[in-house]
Amino acid sequence: MTRSQIDGLLARPNVGVLSTIDAGGFPHSVGMYYVPVAGGVEMWPYGKSQKVKNIERDPRCALLVESGQPYVDLQGVLLRGRAEIDRDPERVFALGRSLYQRYFQPTTGIPFDEGPHERIRAQSMKRVRVVFTTERIASWDHAKGNRTGGTP
Repeated sequence: MTRSQIDGLLARPNVGVLSTIDAGGFPHSVGMYYVPVAGGVEMWPYGKSQKVKNIERDPRCALLVESGQPYVDLQGVLLRGRAEIDRDPERVFALGRSLYQRYFQPTTGIPFDEGPHERIRAQSMKRVRVVFTTERIASWDHAKGNRTGGTP
């Protein structure tokens, strides 16, 4: 995929699978909402979660984002890089707002300040901002061969 296609896939509100390294050296993979930012993505997990403990011990991680069904339409991006934990309350809250606007407001139609503001503020007190910086990108687009009308 081109960089523009990769950015387009990441811009859609897909669910990513974040993989961190646990204390035993094994992958720990969990579904995550994310917000794309210049140079990577940001995520909003609970501060006491296993993924946060893993990142604090070893910042190397990966985020897999895929889209498409059936298999012949599958597109995906694997971001490899390092993450850091940000506990600044205002930045954590701002990320919660961005996630609401990205994933929930389009379906609920409820503007942030007219409903979820206080709930997101309260949740932010228990959450952190994961700042994932991309070092390497792999991508695939199984649909490319099918756009010419050929059979899969």
